[in-house]
Amino acid sequence: MAATVTVQKQGVPGDAKYAIVTVQGDTSYPTGGYAVDVSGIAPSKRFGVFTDQGNGVAGVVAALWDDTNKKVKLFSALGTEVPNTTNVSTYIVNLLFYGF
Repeated sequence: MAATVTVQKQGVPGDAKYAIVTVQGDTSYPTGGYAVDVSGIAPSKRFGVFTDQGNGVAGVVAALWDDTNKKVKLFSALGTEVPNTTNVSTYIVNLLFYGF
């Protein structure tokens, strides 16, 4: 399975571009995070990717965007990545991509 990715909104404020993307986990979190293809959705030259804290379920307290690998990584309260195969199907996080 894979995470569900939904584009909530895209826009062009001034000279910049942005995209708000929602990612919902699945029943088997993959080590290293969920690959998310944002090509054609988010600005290609990003100067910021911001995440909210998600909905705080499934033992996940933080989500981080790994721009090098184009992945969303989930972390537990211990500060460690959520273990492989963990059911995070109820976890939802929003990402704001901002750039040119």
